[in-house]
Amino acid sequence: MKTAALFLAIMLLFAGCDRPNCKNSNPIFEEYAPETEIYKTELANSLMGANKSKLRFWFDDIKEFNGRKLLLFNVQNDKLCAIMAMEFEPMEKLQFIIEKNGKSFHGAEFKNLKFQIQNDSSTTRFILKDFDEIID
Repeated sequence: MKTAALFLAIMLLFAGCDRPNCKNSNPIFEEYAPETEIYKTELANSLMGANKSKLRFWFDDIKEFNGRKLLLFNVQNDKLCAIMAMEFEPMEKLQFIIEKNGKSFHGAEFKNLKFQIQNDSSTTRFILKDFDEIID
């Protein structure tokens, strides 16, 4: 009986750490990869009207694309459910994650993540600027 109660308590603890479920209603986010230009343009447009203080970010993976490492984040608020592929400059806060190639950080929330959107005629880029903490 005690074992079952302990198991249930542990499962509830881990369930509470997951990001909230979200349902994507944008077909572009379903049909294209996050590093494609059509996806990035649509995400940038969606973010323009979003309250940035309500956005939440959970680490998903590190991916190499066109010779650059990208950090993939699940990004969501009450109207958005997408994956953001972010470029980044070396920063001490990210060093451990990069060294471990993101292993064991999947699902960790990045609090108060700040990013920049750069657009020109040929590409849209999301660039990680800073964050306060990682909650794993």
